[in-house]
Formats: sequence, C-alpha cells, structure tokens
Amino acid sequence: IILEEELAKAVINNKAKSGMGMIMDPKTGEVLAMANYPLFDPNKLKSSTPEIRKNRTIMDQFEPGSIYKFVPIGAAIEQKLFTPSSKIFCENGAWKVADYTVHDTKEHEWLTVKDILVYSSNIGSGKIGQKLGNQMLYDYSRKFGFGEASSVGLYGESKGILDLPENWSGVAYSQIPMGQGIAVSMIQMMSAYATVANGGILMKPFLISQTFDDKNKVVSTSKTTPVRRAIEKETSEILREMMEEVVYNGTAKGAYIKGYHIAGKTGTAQKAENGKYSKQKYTASFMAFFPADNPVLLCGIVVDEPVFGRHHGATSAVPAVKNCFTRIINTPDFNSLYPQVSQINKPSEEYSADKDSKSREFTSLSMVYESKNKNNNKEFGQDNRADEKEEEAIDPGEYDVIMPNLKGMHILNAEKKLRDFGLIVQLNSSRGRVTKQVPSAGSYLKLGETCILDSE
Repeated sequence: IILEEELAKAVINNKAKSGMGMIMDPKTGEVLAMANYPLFDPNKLKSSTPEIRKNRTIMDQFEPGSIYKFVPIGAAIEQKLFTPSSKIFCENGAWKVADYTVHDTKEHEWLTVKDILVYSSNIGSGKIGQKLGNQMLYDYSRKFGFGEASSVGLYGESKGILDLPENWSGVAYSQIPMGQGIAVSMIQMMSAYATVANGGILMKPFLISQTFDDKNKVVSTSKTTPVRRAIEKETSEILREMMEEVVYNGTAKGAYIKGYHIAGKTGTAQKAENGKYSKQKYTASFMAFFPADNPVLLCGIVVDEPVFGRHHGATSAVPAVKNCFTRIINTPDFNSLYPQVSQINKPSEEYSADKDSKSREFTSLSMVYESKNKNNNKEFGQDNRADEKEEEAIDPGEYDVIMPNLKGMHILNAEKKLRDFGLIVQLNSSRGRVTKQVPSAGSYLKLGETCILDSE
C-alpha cells in the first residue's frame, strides 16, 4: 500500500500520464511490491481499458535515460579503462558527434568518471562509451540482463530492445551510454540495480516466497536463482559509492534521509515522437537502495510524461522513493525485519544535503583501486586544460518548478500555464505574445513565487 500511495501522489502531483513502481530485495531478487497508476477496479473490468489493466512494470518498455549510465561506467571501471578519478573532457556542454550534437544540462570542462555519474553528464558518458567500443558496451548491457526477459513468471513480459552491435548506427556509442536508442522494462532495470547493490550478481526475480496449504503448512519455498556474475564485487562497491554521492552531492539530493546511507541514480529521458525526440514529453525515474554499504531494499519509480517544468527525475520520482523508504523505516516491524540496518548517527554537518557542501572523499576501497590502476588514471578527451571547479547540482528539495520558455506564447496562455504550476503571475499587458519573462527560462522556483510577463 505504501508504494501504491506514493506512486499515485507522484503521478497526480506532477500531472503525469501514468506511473509504475517496484520494491525488491536486491540480495535475493524477491519482488516485495509492484504498483501501477492509474488503478482499476477488477470487479468492474468493463469500466477500464486494456491500457490501464496491464502490468506496466513488466510489459511497458521505455528508453531509460540517465539511470542507464552506470552500465558503461561500471564496464569501463571493470575493464580498467578508467578509474573513478580519471578525468574526461566534457566539451563545455556541447559535443559534436557526426551530424548531431550531444548536450549536457550544465557546462562542464573536465569531470572525473565519478562526477560524470554524480552530475549525470551525457557527454562524459558518451566518451566512456566511445572508449569501450560497441561490442563491449553491448556485452555488459547483456550481462546486466538487458535485451532478454527476466523470466519473473508473469504473462506478457517484454524483453526490451537491445540490437546487436552490427546494427547500431555510427553514433550509437554516444547515445546508448546515456540511455537513448535502447528500451528496457522496469523489472529489467530493477534487476540490474539489484546487481550493483548485491555485489555484482544478476538474480532471477521472483514473486512468491512460500506457498501454504489449507492448514497453513509450508508446501514449497522459492529458491534464489543467480543468473550470472555481471561485474566483480569490487566494481559493484565502487558503483555503490558513486551512487551514494549522487544522493549526497548530485542530482538526487532530495532522496537524503537523515541517519541513513541512500544510494541511487536519477533519469530524465526525452520520449521519441514521430521519429525525433520531443522537447515536451519525458520519462522521469529514480532507482535507489539502502543502506549503501549493505543494501536490504531497492525501490524504483518511473513517471510517464510529467508536466513540463516538473519533468526531471529529481522532481517527479525522487520524492516518491524517499517517501517509500521513510515510511518503511518507520513501520513497527522494520527493525526486527532488518536488524542489520544500523543508523549512521553522525552529526548532520558530516552527512548533509546542503547545496554548499563539498564532495566527500571516496572510501579507502576507491583509493586502493586508484593505486592499483595508476596507468589508467589519465585525462581523456583533449590536450591538457585547467581543471574546472566542481559545480554543485541544484538540490531538488529547494525548488518545485523549472521556469519554462514562454516567449512567443500568447500572454494569457502563458499566464494560465504558470498558475497551473502554482506560481503567482504579474502581467504588464493582457494582449499579444510574450516577449520577456522574469525569471528567465530554466530558473528554479518554489511554489508561490512571482513571475513577470511582458508582451509586444
């Protein structure tokens, strides 16, 4: 019920088309909860449509966007092509690849591999994919379970879309690492994140732990089924550290829960429409697990087409996952069910989501890894340039709306759009089209803030 309620809030509050969510035990692959929204009453099937009745978590396939970035990064670390502190030139926000340009939401010059995940750099991920090569990227995608059904045992499961490398376009190495040009199901993505969380082993997901007879006697118990080792334990530990940094200092600060190490990754994927990527329709997502060093629970939320302005994973999906974890932690049985989960009990200054905080030092594991692989700890991209100062990510807990670009829109339609977002609007005219807006497009706003619109 917790997952259903929080998913419903995420869809409704962000005026989305639909949503899906799942909670899993990452060590065993047991699916503890599945949820879809909108809901339907099974007693009134005629009042619902097949689209609403289907189990989206196994049937729907979607381009994952940035929640896929751990795959090329994990592969590159596993193959010792890069270390977490290797620096990659991120082209100041625009990278020309053949006849199209890869963009980052913020301009970066040099980023470490760790920060490429933390700040979700498309360019950095693409350059890692370029270094890996198509075959290696494909192989690791398959190792994590993409391109094949998970065999969870439910009817209609999608296997997603992962073409053979020989069928990839000439620029696929730059697209697939940022989660474009492939399609996944939620059960696949959850299983892949469980692999990172449990030490590198892809587990076959299952739904039924035990069956009982009419006398409440156990008839059968499901066995956990390892499918394959996808990555080494050491690599999975490094990825977990990186994903914890995403919550601590990156794009998922809103998932921070005082006293607990949360790790995860956000995704904001443009949806393909009429042969090109839409600038208005997105899939927002967040996959997270805790505690980061010994995960017991994994939760994922995917929100389909949240209203533009609240379309980022950090805005639409992160709060739902955080609320699920918070409510579960506060259930009466949590401590008895998960006695191994210990609170950090550190002062808030040491584990703060404050936007001015500096990035923590990586643990001794990463330092050991760096010392083993000094030859790979190199800058990759162009000739030496001065290091760019680390740019803090915007904390999604500090804003509610991203100001849209209203220029050219009729001023009354623009006013309605902003009021629908919960903003106060001041008009300098009630006629014509918007020529000036304050704040500017892309600004981060809280509900109730005032916007000013001018028209010609």
